Parts: sequence; structure tokens; C-alpha cells
Amino acid sequence: MARRALVVTAAAVLVALGTGSAVAQVTMQAASGVLYPAKVALGIWPGAKIDPNRTGMVGQEYTPMTTSIGTLSNKRTATSPDFAAALAKRMAELGVGKGDKVMIIQSGSFLGGDIAPSTGAPTVRTSATVPR
Repeated sequence: MARRALVVTAAAVLVALGTGSAVAQVTMQAASGVLYPAKVALGIWPGAKIDPNRTGMVGQEYTPMTTSIGTLSNKRTATSPDFAAALAKRMAELGVGKGDKVMIIQSGSFLGGDIAPSTGAPTVRTSATVPR
């Protein structure tokens, strides 16, 4: 519990400083801190060969929710806090900002790719929507 509080506090400081990409990084790290131990506890973590960084964001190749579409290296890249930071930075560069709406299309195959834009959108003060 103390670890999550520290992450939230660090994120709050970074928001106050206006460094959106850093907030996205911290948030992505916090997501890994929740997902990895949860997957291990549930017995669904695919192991170090698939998820060597222990992010909890790369799953089994074929399940009812995931497929092998996309390369393993691409899936690992999408789990990086740097990927989340790059997305936040790119949104800001494109002029996405307060009051804008951003649609996030999610895939069970790229969990990191689902989480990264979700962490970046609030850093530029947008309203993110996930279609159902």
C-alpha cells in the first residue's frame, strides 16, 4: 500500500510541474506494479520468457481474450513506461489538450498499448473514451 501511495504522490508532483510524459511513465509503472503480482497470484502470468520485464502486460499467445497478432517484441515495447511517455509527448505536440476528446481502441493482444494511451490522455487534460 505504501508503494502505491508513493507513486500517486510522485504523479501528483509531476502533474503540478507540468511534465505530462513523466506522469505517463509513473502511471505505467504503477499499472505494472498491480498487474504483475495479480497475474502471478491468479496463475496466468506467462513466465519470464514471454514477459521478461515482469510487467504483467504481456499475456499468453492464445486465450479467449488474446491472440498472437503482432510480434512479441512489439507487445513488449508497448509495455514500456517510455512508450507511454512518448504517446503523451506526441499528443501534446499535436496540440491535443484541455477539452479535447480522445478515443482509445483497445485490444486484448496489446495490453500495454491499451494502458499507455490511457495514461497519456489525462496528462494533456483530455477526456478519453473507450468504445464498447
